[in-house]
Amino acid sequence: MISSQDQGVPLSAIEQYLRDVKLAAPLLDKEEAQLLRYIECGKTEQMKRCPDGCVLRAVEQARNRLIEGYQPLLIGLQGVTCGIVEKWNC
Repeated sequence: MISSQDQGVPLSAIEQYLRDVKLAAPLLDKEEAQLLRYIECGKTEQMKRCPDGCVLRAVEQARNRLIEGYQPLLIGLQGVTCGIVEKWNC
């Protein structure tokens, strides 16, 4: 187990999450488009009587990568939203 003293990095759950988000590879436009196509194919595959497990696993990986890639955007939006709400509460 890695302690915060060993790495000089705080390891609270939120700080660990934010560190992981920063370390994730950015989502490129072409990659995003391809991932969305995979997910769309997965919807079609799920409708089949006997869906291909390999396709469904690839779709799950695409979905996970898309979520990972969107995390910085969501964190940024959350920060902007909190700033606006704080100004309204003044």
